This record gives sequence, C-alpha cells and structure tokens, in this order.
Amino acid sequence: EDNEDVDDNMVVRHESEDSEYIRLRRQNNPNDANLTHVEVVTRTIELLAEPFALSYRWGELDEQIVAATDDYHARIVSFQLDDFFKLCEAMQHEPNLQHIEYVWVDALCVDQENVEKRKATIYHMNHIYLQAKAVIAVPDLHAAHISATTSANRDAMNLVKKYSRYLYYLLDKSPGAQQSLDEMDNTWMDSLGMPKLDLYRRDFMNSNNTITTSSQSNDRNDDNPCIIQQMMTLMHQRYSEDKADHGDQLQYRLMVELQRLEWQRQRLECQRQRLEWQRHLEQRKTEITQSMKFLQSIMEDWSNRTWVISEYHLARRRRGTLKFWYNQLSCPELNGYPFFEYNFDNYAKPQPVYSDHPIFLQMLQQHHRKDYKRQMAELTNEFYDSMRRQLTSRTVLELILQSKASRNEDRFYSIIPLAPKYRHYLKDKHSVSSLGISDMLSVRLRLLKWLDTKDKLNLLFCAQNPITSKTVALLPTFATQLKTIKRGLLQLITEHRDPNFDYDNPDCVRLTRGDGDSNLNVLWLCPKAYYIRCPRRSVERSFYDEIGGGRRDDVTNKFWKDVGLDPTKDTLDAVSIPLFMSEHQRGGYQDNDDDVTFDDHDDNDPSNNGKLRSNLQLVGSWENNAWILYRFCSDYKRHKIYPSLACRMDQHPEGFRIY
Repeated sequence: EDNEDVDDNMVVRHESEDSEYIRLRRQNNPNDANLTHVEVVTRTIELLAEPFALSYRWGELDEQIVAATDDYHARIVSFQLDDFFKLCEAMQHEPNLQHIEYVWVDALCVDQENVEKRKATIYHMNHIYLQAKAVIAVPDLHAAHISATTSANRDAMNLVKKYSRYLYYLLDKSPGAQQSLDEMDNTWMDSLGMPKLDLYRRDFMNSNNTITTSSQSNDRNDDNPCIIQQMMTLMHQRYSEDKADHGDQLQYRLMVELQRLEWQRQRLECQRQRLEWQRHLEQRKTEITQSMKFLQSIMEDWSNRTWVISEYHLARRRRGTLKFWYNQLSCPELNGYPFFEYNFDNYAKPQPVYSDHPIFLQMLQQHHRKDYKRQMAELTNEFYDSMRRQLTSRTVLELILQSKASRNEDRFYSIIPLAPKYRHYLKDKHSVSSLGISDMLSVRLRLLKWLDTKDKLNLLFCAQNPITSKTVALLPTFATQLKTIKRGLLQLITEHRDPNFDYDNPDCVRLTRGDGDSNLNVLWLCPKAYYIRCPRRSVERSFYDEIGGGRRDDVTNKFWKDVGLDPTKDTLDAVSIPLFMSEHQRGGYQDNDDDVTFDDHDDNDPSNNGKLRSNLQLVGSWENNAWILYRFCSDYKRHKIYPSLACRMDQHPEGFRIY
C-alpha cells in the first residue's frame, strides 16, 4: 500500500510575488538547430507555460561557465555539457518529447550565486513542477561524475553500453518487449554458430546452464544435432558395408573401428562446443545482471536526494506517472525509442512470504534452477520493486532523515510541504532560514518540536545508544544517537491495541529548554508504565564509570554537571520504558518482557522476528528526576532487568526529564 504519511494530492502552492520571474531552457528554437547551444529564456510565474522539467541528482564536477543570457552566466557542476546535449538529442527523437519547447533545468535556470534569487526560486519550486507537462527523471545525467568515481563504475558503464538495446527492452513494459528480447537472444546464438533448431535452443536456454566437464556428461543423452547427424551418417555407412561382399575381414574391422573413433571424436567435439556456449551464456547473464544492478543502484541514489523526492511526488500529483531515462542509453541505435514510464498506481506492494510458509521451500528450490528467461524477468521485477519501495513506500521521517541533501535546511523546504500534518509550519519563504538548521542534530531537534506524538515516538525509539560506550555520552542523548528509521515501527505504533503512551496527549512527549542557566534541550517523556530492575537479581553496576568509559576527568565531570548530577553522591538507577503494554501476538515471537520485536529487513512488514527492540532504556536519578538515554541491557533473560516489576507513573505524573 502507498504511504499515507505523504500526501501527493495536497501540496503547498504559494502565491507568487510581484515581478517574480524564472528562467527556462529553450529546447526547440526554430531559428537554431545547433544542439550544442544553451539558450535560457525568462518567463513570469503567472505566464508560465507547461514546460517539461528534468529531475536529476547533482554531481561534483569542475565548474563549467555558460553564458545563458546577456546578464546571467550559469555555473554548472552537476553534469557535463556534452552529456546534457546528448540528452537533448535523445529528447528530440523521443516520440512524445520531440515537439517540446521549454525545459526546466535548475542547474541552468537557478542562479546559485545569488542567495535571494535562489531562495525565491526555491519558494516557487512546487509551482514550477506542478505546472510541468511532465517530469523526466534522468538518474545518470551526472555520468561523468559516476565514471570518475571508481574503475568499477567505469566497467559497469561499459557493460551498459555493450547491452544498451537489451537493457532497454528489459526495462520496457510494452507488450512486444519480450519478443524483442527473444529475437536478440536468437541473434546472439546465431553469432555463436549454434544450430538453428528451436527445440535445441529452448532446451539450452532453459537448462540450469551449469558448466560441466565432458567426463561428467558422458552418461548424459546429448541431443546435440551435430552428434545426431554424425550417428545417422555412420549408421548408413555401416549398413552399406554390411551389404557389400568384403573378402578382407581385417580391413572391414579396421574400418569399423576408425568409424567408431571418429564418432567418439565428433561427440567429444560437440560436448566441448556446448561447454563453450555455456561459458558464453554464463558470461552474458553475469554482465547483464551487473548492468541492471548498476542501473538500479543509480536509480536508488537519485531517488534518495531531498529535492528529487519533492520532484517525483509532484510528478505523481500532476500526472500519476513519471517518465524516466538513462542517458547511458542515449545512442543512435535507440534514437526514436520512447522513454520509460513509471505509473505510481500500477505497482502494488507484493505480499511477503515467510520462512514458515509452505510455499517458501518451493520458492527456495526454484531459485537455484531458474531458466535464463526467468532470471531476466526477475531482474526487471527487482528493478521495479526497488523503484516502488523508493518512490511510494517511505514515511515522512524516512524521507527527511535518510535522504541526502547538500544543505540540511533543504530537507524542510522540499519534504515538509508533502506532509499535510506539518506543512502549516512553512508560512513563507523565510520560515526555514530563520530556524538555524545547520546539522542533523538541529534537524532532529526541530522535528521533535513539530511532529505529532506517533512520529515523535517513532523517532525517539530509533534513537538507541550503544550497549557499552567507550566515549563520553553526548547531550542531548535522545537526539545524538540515531539508528535507521524502521518502517515497521510506525506501523506497529499505529496498529497496536495497547500502547504505553496516550497518542492524543501532545505533552506525553515534549521538547523544552532546561531550567536555570544551562539552556539545554530537555525531553519530557510520560508513559503509562515503566519497568525497574529487580534488586535481588541485578548485578551492581557503576553506570558513572560505564558511561564515562571508565574515566573521571573534566569532560565527564562537565557532562554530569550539565545533567545536574554529582557522581560523588547521586545514585543512578535504570528503567526500561516499553512502547506497548502487552505482548505482541502477531510475530510468533513470545517472550516475557513485553518487549515487542519487529522486522528490520522487510520494508513494510513488522510481523517477522526482527533485531530492534521496542523499548527505551534510561539511566538517571529519581531524586533529581534527571535521566539520560543509555541502552544498558540487551538481554532480559540474564536478569539485568526484571520486566514483571512494572510501575505506573502515579508517583511521577510529570514524566521523565531526559537530557
């Protein structure tokens, strides 16, 4: 199912300011047929036609300066101009794009040197992409940067070039794509000199294609046509010789033996030839697989950029589809071929199959004996499954925190408008710049102010400190250690019937400033219940030494002083706060600690037994009500904590004060 946390039908549309202009790159100038020329024109927001908008990720190349207009020189580091012109040529041959007049390319159209103009254009970015007739994603427009990164990338790009037409039809979803693939496979087999017998070729391509030696295949009934032909010829000769009147029996026996040896030689030669074809086929499969995985990794990298996230969500809002193209496929052989199209509504989430399901073993067995055509189809399915996960399944928290941005404030500019619950925080174009967003810590702290209770808990319960620490903990402890946001956790928070928090009470998780002169960030957490350690079974631990890495120096002393604790007199206790009150019955994992587990491998399903536990562990002082986030226990069964000692918050209605 699609992620309901991100609403593509409700996007912020700002009122345009007076005399606000944007620049567009003219694609088809009737007065200029030169493809190596960049022309940028200026249009007002109000009179903006329907341009086509490019979506791509920025590279890190040497600066190229282009005289875009009389008074504006574009400084381009995102892509090589030669790659851009190659894309323009491909677009002019594409059946649905060859008549377009204007293209929005932010590297050309946004003055990155002028901060105010850049900010004003960013303010109108949603409007620009909503007005676009189509959004064209080009994940590898920065191919020069990809190629310069590693030799492995260059090798993969050479393979993409080698199999460009074959890869095109693997990605193409048109009805005739499979027929074209079959024709190319037959052409390839022709080049090897393989017999043109459909039955033989089908058997060869559908076998598991495990390369075997001739000795291993001696007992095999080889139906190679050349062997059959040799056998028929020898049988005919033997029959003719039987009819003849041979006076010299010795000569006859020698002739028969020579024929037998010749037949054996021919048989071994055919086996050697088949082994050679198998090697070629294995190499072909390996290279095509590497090429598809390479294209998939480029797509995943593109889709994980903050502004790209905004762009493809706006494309979904506008048309429900996204055109995409790999510039590595831009070549004369593919000129005139349609670009690919991703339909956001046609790719449903596949139903997960678990290891205890009866069909799982059958699927596992089939995995090792897939024929060639099925393996190629699986590459296509894996590509589009990855595209679905990246483009439609991620929550707002994942998009903001696990995307890549050149400026951390862009995480708010680009993604917050996509979330109906939070877009009201962006009142004008200065709303983000005034927040002082500089690093990921400031991003997480701002989110703890803006998010609703469920999203705050999702963020907080993924902030897990290590079990042991070799360095002094950092403040604030609830925001400095962040693991990957787990998609299954938000689903559990939404669906679990007995939560340990009142989701309707915004004060059960609230971020404030500390008392006095410290001005530290403080998180107040008020669950319904918590667990304490069993005094009879707990091993006495010195948390002061443990958390400080065994040191007692100025750094550790300052840390505890900021928290408001004195290691010489304040005793530290440990508590565990579960996310849910009751045992989780869905995943088949039964424990006595009310500590729900969920799958951190599958992207949407939380019901498998996973690795991340849904409890929050604190160390601190009851007397001072000063706590820090510290994961002191990884195994309840060793009795470091006794879950049955559940305590209500009656004596501490204000909640835990966490530094």
